[in-house]
Amino acid sequence: MNRADRWAWAVLAALVAATLARGVVQAALAAHGALHYPFEIDYSEGTTAAQVLGLQSGVLYAPLGPEQLMAWCYAPVYLALAALADAGLGDILLAGRLVSLASAVLWSAVLGLVCLLATDGLARRPRLLGAVVAALSPWCFLPVRGWAPLMHVDFTAILLSTAGIACVLASPRRPGLLVPAVMLFLAALFTKQSALAAPLAASLAVAVHWPRRALACVLAAVALGAAGLGLIVAISGASALDHLFLYNTHGARLGRLGALVLLPVGLCLSLALVILWLRQAGAARGQPGAFPRLLLALYLATTALMTLGVMKIGANWNYTIEMLGVWAVIGGIMAARAWSARAAGTLPGPAAPVALSLLALVQLAFPWPDWQAVPDAQARADAAAVSAFVRTLPGPVLSEDPATLLHAGKVPVADIFLLSQLALAGMVPDSLIDAPIRAAEYGAIVVTSNSPEVWLPSTRDAIRTHYSLARTFGRYAIHVPAAR
Repeated sequence: MNRADRWAWAVLAALVAATLARGVVQAALAAHGALHYPFEIDYSEGTTAAQVLGLQSGVLYAPLGPEQLMAWCYAPVYLALAALADAGLGDILLAGRLVSLASAVLWSAVLGLVCLLATDGLARRPRLLGAVVAALSPWCFLPVRGWAPLMHVDFTAILLSTAGIACVLASPRRPGLLVPAVMLFLAALFTKQSALAAPLAASLAVAVHWPRRALACVLAAVALGAAGLGLIVAISGASALDHLFLYNTHGARLGRLGALVLLPVGLCLSLALVILWLRQAGAARGQPGAFPRLLLALYLATTALMTLGVMKIGANWNYTIEMLGVWAVIGGIMAARAWSARAAGTLPGPAAPVALSLLALVQLAFPWPDWQAVPDAQARADAAAVSAFVRTLPGPVLSEDPATLLHAGKVPVADIFLLSQLALAGMVPDSLIDAPIRAAEYGAIVVTSNSPEVWLPSTRDAIRTHYSLARTFGRYAIHVPAAR
């Protein structure tokens, strides 16, 4: 390798190393800020915490009705883990955030393992280099940094799904690993009901090479999944099925797909790579490396299609995270192959260095803002003031920000956003929301937005008629019964 080539590789290595280091440092700072912030950062953290409380109190998946206005839309695995952590910490929001962050850290390690398994046949040093790139590069992406330290189910589901993919990748030599793979995929589905990308990709890839194994795994998964649902229904009643499935089917916003410019670009690039890899995997069937290439191509395809979930009302960039993980593994594979070619004194194809250079340059050239950043001191003071005020009020409080209620020692009584979506879809009557307001059953109503997606016209009319504005703290408006 001549001097110019050595300089080119040195610059590439420096760019990639700087990118990875920058991403990890920014992720650590974001996690530190989130873990030390006692109030809600994302709107659904309080709702998730309320569902953990529902599990702890034994009312999870209870039927919707006048006495129970909470829609429990999450499956129980993450909720159980957060409840266990809360038992030791005594802070439900911190416990949920730590479970999510720990899941994200473990997920990045599993991505490194997937890269190691997919580069079997290369020398040890290039494989380790690729694993490091695969493990660290997700932290360069804003959705990962933004969501990892928040109280959400996503990273726990993605961790379980990716661990299942790792087991499937290792199964050609050890078929018995398909058993834990099935269990991990089921655990992911019982964490987040839409965690279908990994089991679908794995089933298709195994079916191409070992149809009988695939059929046995699918039948076992269906049987065990049905048994798990049956157990939940036996404990909580048939209303659990409504909460887990029916109440998760509310509307979509098609305009969001075009607004998130990077999403269609990433989707097109992913599908193009899928087509290329599938063609190569088909040509090389039966040769070393064909199965990992096929599995990762299918996994990229299924995760890319799952990103369309951002159109769901209430969803966000969290639907892109699993696809970004597959891209991280692909980046690690390219890094391993590039380093292996460099060690052999041969230049790899242009895709590897060009792709890695572009990743590094894009991350370094743009001062990406920390989306999902911790609110500033004024927002923290406002939330603290609301919590202190609400603590003095009698009776239950209906709030758009349930985390402030938890901080005040009150139990959230409803997820007003989800209830409104269900009412708009005709799944529940408007009166279910409006009747307790018209009866002035709440000690206060805390409003943080005037969005019609959150507060129906009839609900806003009921608040205006039966409640009066008592205090405002920043974005928070606190309404108390008019007779008070």
